[in-house]
Amino acid sequence: MSSEAVLTIRSWRNLYTVAPDHPAPEELRGRLDALVERDVLDACRRCLAPFIAESDPSVWLIRSLVVDLAIDTSPYSIEKAAGSWGEQLAREIRDVLDGCGSGAAIRFENPVSYVAQWARDMASGCAWEQWYYSEFDSLRSLPRSAAIVEGILREKQDAPAILLQLYARGGLEPILAALSGGDARRLFHGLLPPDAAAPGQWVARLLTLWNRIPLSFASDSASDAIRLFAAAASEWTAGGFAGLRSAIDGLVELRRVVSSMHPPQMAHEFLEASVKRDYEAARRILRSNHLSAANWLFDFVNRASDADPAWAGFAASVIDPAAAHGGTREESFLTELGGIFLLGPAWSALKIAEALRAAAATCPRPEHAEAILCHLLAVRCLGWPRTSLAISDPALLAFAALAAAPPLGEMAEILAAADHDAALRILEQEIEPADGDALEYFAIGRVFPELQLAEGAESAWSRIASAVLSKFARGLPGFSRSSPEYIFQNFLWGTSSVRTTAGRIEVRLAYSPLAVVLRIGGAYRRITLPWQEGIEICLLGPAD
Repeated sequence: MSSEAVLTIRSWRNLYTVAPDHPAPEELRGRLDALVERDVLDACRRCLAPFIAESDPSVWLIRSLVVDLAIDTSPYSIEKAAGSWGEQLAREIRDVLDGCGSGAAIRFENPVSYVAQWARDMASGCAWEQWYYSEFDSLRSLPRSAAIVEGILREKQDAPAILLQLYARGGLEPILAALSGGDARRLFHGLLPPDAAAPGQWVARLLTLWNRIPLSFASDSASDAIRLFAAAASEWTAGGFAGLRSAIDGLVELRRVVSSMHPPQMAHEFLEASVKRDYEAARRILRSNHLSAANWLFDFVNRASDADPAWAGFAASVIDPAAAHGGTREESFLTELGGIFLLGPAWSALKIAEALRAAAATCPRPEHAEAILCHLLAVRCLGWPRTSLAISDPALLAFAALAAAPPLGEMAEILAAADHDAALRILEQEIEPADGDALEYFAIGRVFPELQLAEGAESAWSRIASAVLSKFARGLPGFSRSSPEYIFQNFLWGTSSVRTTAGRIEVRLAYSPLAVVLRIGGAYRRITLPWQEGIEICLLGPAD
């Protein structure tokens, strides 16, 4: 699609009304049709020029226009009619665009936004109901998954920008959920064609992002490759993508291998052998785990590590999910969601930890499931618009005592296995009747379809999240009846700093005009949480 201003008319129909005794109506029709093709559109473009700049990348789509015009068809006057005809057409176009939103016209920020919105609507199943997607009519005969990929990739140069916009606006996960494995691979290969560049610094960059991205199980390699591309390309916008395809391919394949090794220490030994170019030892480890790998993977590890043996332990702990462990590491970070810790006292007062323990009892590894349920409930408490940001944010992971964000598939399995009714029974005195708008606000499955639950379970978890927000709001003088979104925007949102050390989490909360309300309500204090055994959480105000 062009980024320059272009006037395109898909269909033009003229109805000419002439006197019954006109001597040559067919000859007149030909002259008028030629006038439209030759002069009227040029006149229209000239009249629109001051209204729409040549550099404006907007995509305006108008459903239909009707222009009534009376002209003198004498040989001398008909040529002059082109100007007034084009001017009236331009005036009608401007009137429709000025009233954009009435249903007669729609505007997209640029061609990338147009395709991205079409892809989102395709994923949700409502694209073909919209008149303004006629640009994609040639894809109607394709299955939904194939059509989405074809619609994105046919833009070629814009395809990476389309994916990045979907990622930035929370639209990537619904797209991935709609794609088959084969189509996801085709999309990734179309985004990043093979190149001869070495993976270079991209490997280190991807490893720093690894546990901030909601990756799936190792079997969903194509979707995770797209997630890694989107996260890395959004984080490092300069310098192009040379070597990124090689880095992603190598790390995704490496995850497949090391995550299948038992015991997990074998992954470290395999990586260490590859780093040292002891490929025979690396192959023996693979054979002992009934695994195989192409020779290029050994070379990839050696190049990625720069032959540093210490890299093996680091990479194994990042890539191998079994190497993750609970507890708090010493670190400091900035986050937009540090306000989640303000909800801690409300969780304690409502006995949320007890409710989560009861819900997790039906899951494999209940203690681990309890931590993941805690994390997902924290994500839900911040409202669905923050789901993409919250699900791998370090503050929410620290709040739930998780070292890394679990794979989406694992989250989905635990949610499905959890006994939400057991949680509700413990909280029955505090849980209010379901409210449609409130439940929709907490529906994190809108962003990650894998986390969408059956109606009863979805309602239960959203009601619990609503109870937490209500309990917190009741502790704020004068704000007990505020909506969840108002509470989030005015009390929970903003750049906070978090410092974790042995036995302590220090949260310096963001400044907000209503910070004085938090101070009056006693929010800035030391607290402990039932699931953070031996950890003191110190909530500091912005000026403390």
